[in-house]
Amino acid sequence: MNGMTARRLCPSERYAAREIFAISMHGRIPDPEAAREECEKGTSDLWGTFLPDGILISEALLYHYENWFEGVPVPCGAISTVATLPEYRKQGAASELIREMLRTERREGELFSALFPFRHDFYRRFGFETVPMQNDYIFTPGALADYRFDGTAELWRPGDPVSYHTALWNRFAGGCNMAAVRSEETMLEEHVDGEFWRDRKFCYLLRLDGEPAAYVIFQDDRVPPGISTLAVGDWASDGAKGFSALLGFLGRFGAEYDRIEFYLPGGVEFYSLLRSKQSFSVEKKTRQDYMVRALDAGKILGLLRKPSGETFTVRVRDSLIPENDGNWTVGGSSAVRTDAAPDLSLSAEAFSQLAAGGAGLEEALLRDDVELFGKGDLLSLVFRRKPILVRECF
Repeated sequence: MNGMTARRLCPSERYAAREIFAISMHGRIPDPEAAREECEKGTSDLWGTFLPDGILISEALLYHYENWFEGVPVPCGAISTVATLPEYRKQGAASELIREMLRTERREGELFSALFPFRHDFYRRFGFETVPMQNDYIFTPGALADYRFDGTAELWRPGDPVSYHTALWNRFAGGCNMAAVRSEETMLEEHVDGEFWRDRKFCYLLRLDGEPAAYVIFQDDRVPPGISTLAVGDWASDGAKGFSALLGFLGRFGAEYDRIEFYLPGGVEFYSLLRSKQSFSVEKKTRQDYMVRALDAGKILGLLRKPSGETFTVRVRDSLIPENDGNWTVGGSSAVRTDAAPDLSLSAEAFSQLAAGGAGLEEALLRDDVELFGKGDLLSLVFRRKPILVRECF
């Protein structure tokens, strides 16, 4: 459909976007007037696609985060709730919207964009690629019988501080790409908050020798019926001792629960860490329902950890974002545009996956959009699988 435009919405247009989402997803708006007032007062970064006559036909929400990348907080975006009115679908409205959002994110300094796709192939058209955001595991509490926790456990109650939890998270998440940098406010509002007597949600801070070593948040889950599950929703630990303390504490719940649901960052294998007589019974599922899109190849290449004193040249092919298309010679903490022949040439999708740590170079070379011309040993050290963790909901 020609003549469509995509842009940020002003407050008076927000309720129309809410209606589009409700119609598209067959949702409800119980109180339209209250919803309209809420939308007009809101601060969310809402976007929409308009027909030439000014009719809004598509909407999306853009979140803004600081995420950890190579141990450094960097600005990132996240696209959510993309919806188009049924009568205008298959005419390019969502595509126009996503393209403009990505270009704006790049101009405003965000290094990556991310989303949870309804279909992977649709978003690959815009340079997104799949990365493993976490590995999910299911096992019986007996699998943790060889672990001990000899410290103290403190149950969080409404009104208690979350400073220790936040500090533990940021130390732990700093070693995982794409994990959000959390403040005490976001830790409380989005993760810790809840009433255990009502929500069956429990948060424990674990101490060793009086010092915070880990925390864990879990809920009581009775689905499927007849099977009681301790479902871990969030956790962090300080090093190996904190991680062992966490497993030892979870192992105490064998009398109440038939099984435990636990997760580790993508790229980290529980099988390699678990010391148990029953480790063969652990079930695993890798979460692939997350995609990233590199927006600023030069800055990303400069931040990637690399051997000192070495240089290499990368060609990124990006037809959507011209500033992200080109050759960069990389050394130390800098990446400079160049006309030099590349050692590695790859599409925007492949670069996004490799840069985030969702694959190693050896795997990437099995793709048909990656070519290696030289310095393979060096590039294998730079582009390797790394821990990735996403626990924020968007």
